[in-house]
Amino acid sequence: MSERPFELPRSPEEERRSAFPWIVLGLLLAFLISGQLAGYLARGASSGDPNRAVESTFRQMTMAYEIQERLHEGQAKGRKGEATARGDARDRIRQEIENLARGLEDRLKSDSEAALLHAAMHFVIRREVDFGRYGSSTRRLSKSKQTALKVLSGQVASPEEARAASREITGGSLPEVLARTRAQELAGDKDARTRAFPTPKLIAFSVLNAAHMFGLSIGGILLVVYAIGRRNGKWRPLGHPVGQLSGPDADRFALRTGQLLSVYLIVSFAVQAAASDLADPYRALAQTLLFLTGAILLFKVPVWDKMIELARLGLEARNLVPKLTWALCGLLANLPLLIIAHGISMSLFQSLPEPEHPLMREVGSHGALGYAALFVSAGLIGPVFEEIVFRGTLLPALSSLFRSPFWGIVVSSLIFGAIHPTGIPAWAPLAMVGAMAAMLTYQTRSLVPAIALHVMHNSSLLVYSWAIS
Repeated sequence: MSERPFELPRSPEEERRSAFPWIVLGLLLAFLISGQLAGYLARGASSGDPNRAVESTFRQMTMAYEIQERLHEGQAKGRKGEATARGDARDRIRQEIENLARGLEDRLKSDSEAALLHAAMHFVIRREVDFGRYGSSTRRLSKSKQTALKVLSGQVASPEEARAASREITGGSLPEVLARTRAQELAGDKDARTRAFPTPKLIAFSVLNAAHMFGLSIGGILLVVYAIGRRNGKWRPLGHPVGQLSGPDADRFALRTGQLLSVYLIVSFAVQAAASDLADPYRALAQTLLFLTGAILLFKVPVWDKMIELARLGLEARNLVPKLTWALCGLLANLPLLIIAHGISMSLFQSLPEPEHPLMREVGSHGALGYAALFVSAGLIGPVFEEIVFRGTLLPALSSLFRSPFWGIVVSSLIFGAIHPTGIPAWAPLAMVGAMAAMLTYQTRSLVPAIALHVMHNSSLLVYSWAIS
């Protein structure tokens, strides 16, 4: 790739171009994006829960507070300075939870879910609340949540009442988990809290948070170092693995992208129809396995009498160490960019439903086997298929169409963000992941770093979701 990588020469074969692949590709993308968008808006409308984002933040704070509580208890018998430091950290989290609870106070008598969250927050920070302040809105809660609210606000005291309450609380929301745990403790179960907050999850949560903070610092440094190095002529991008496509070859790649998206649609509909009773993690695993199998078979078929081999896309195992190093550096360098994109997007679209991938709801709901199936499908196989589609075939096709790798990266990354079912507020962060994967592909002339980046990104999200589930 030259020092001026954003201008591509015109092809001498322009007269042999075809609009058909681009029309098909555009229609498929429009169908997929509109379908995902409709699903996202439907989820938001059906949930009708303005407290979802608050509960998500509260869940993370609760995990952090539980960690500090256990560390404080363990070190209280040790050196006094360590115990004091842990106590200070615990107090800071307690203050954050108290501020979060204060933001709900104007809705306590009209919003029953807000009342339940408010009681749970005060329970975590060990502050008593007056059950009467929640008014009659609590009658709109389910039986499980009504009982949870009574437990959290101190309305259940005797062991007999506590045992009955623990059986009545059947939901999986954080307030219900806290209330059920408290009821079991009141009934004499000394291990209830350990089961509710198992040590492996607390360790995973703590390690990931620490790694995230460390990665943000390192990522910022890497961005500066790379910018300086490029300014001084170092780390020259090698270009896309397929090189600069001619016009007809760009049409072939557009058609191949459309074929891959068609495989995605056909498999999705077929698996949904044939295995509708299967739990989501197992259905997702079946789908991704079939996606990848279909893609591999498709690349054995020529496009207009010309083969496009997977190896040509940069799927080769040579020089893995430097490629994986680039992937790790890209992952870290992308962290500060993701934080910025997330903050801007959430502020712009704060009136829209909270972004969430439907599969993330399933984390922790189907046991170890279900989580393993979800991890393999979304954390390992899915990224391979998506990188073949978006960075392997769509990116070079668009770069040729716009005669600019820069606009190829921008447009393909925006499509990558919009085609996910996570929701509009997540489009910018997802596009940032796609852009970093595209830049790694151009930097190394290989698809391997993009796949490795994608795998590490998705896997870390899955582990984090498991830790707070």
